[in-house]
Amino acid sequence: MTSRKRTRRTGTLLQAAVAGALTLTAAGCGGEDDEQPADSSVAAQRLCGGQAVSTEAAQALELVMGAKRFEKSDEDSTVSAAAEAMGRNTSTTEGDGTLCDVYPAGNADLDELTVEWSMDGTAPESGSVPQVITVPRDATRNEPPRRAHLTFACFGGKEFPGSAPRYVTLSVGPHPLQIPDADAQDVRKAYATVARSFSLALAKELGCEDDGGLATRPALPTAGKG
Repeated sequence: MTSRKRTRRTGTLLQAAVAGALTLTAAGCGGEDDEQPADSSVAAQRLCGGQAVSTEAAQALELVMGAKRFEKSDEDSTVSAAAEAMGRNTSTTEGDGTLCDVYPAGNADLDELTVEWSMDGTAPESGSVPQVITVPRDATRNEPPRRAHLTFACFGGKEFPGSAPRYVTLSVGPHPLQIPDADAQDVRKAYATVARSFSLALAKELGCEDDGGLATRPALPTAGKG
């Protein structure tokens, strides 16, 4: 004979077990619903292949863009991809393309910063390389430059057959045109620093003799004032 007391206790325990299971299930579902997407942003020094942005250039990017975290670069937005593109057509000394687009993660002063490359078989009008130019160059206008351009000569690069030099120019600036919320002179230095960092990385990747004349630390000569 089954005790009524035992039957009631067994039913109570079963109800408690079911209620507990439902509570755990609900908690589990709630956790999945509330789960936040993983943060895929990266520090400036990991952008554009992870070899283009020096410590100084990272600080410069943070200054002009007003951000410390950035969207991860595309796989083809790298120094090595740009070098490969430059050497793809060996029958010409001319070409151009985008090396990398930099986007901040979240709100920032600039929506986008572009680094573009161009190549020519003719030396710049000044004849001196490497050189960095900020635009505009009107010394009477104390405003941030629109862009910075750095040109260096590449002799004996592994991507370039023959002895004729290629003159490579990297351009750095916001796209579309925006004015960074920073001192004009600081912006000039920042753009020049970023251009120099990418240029040195590209010269190394191309195998240019003497790294295109781009020293690791000393400041490059500036043509005009932006």
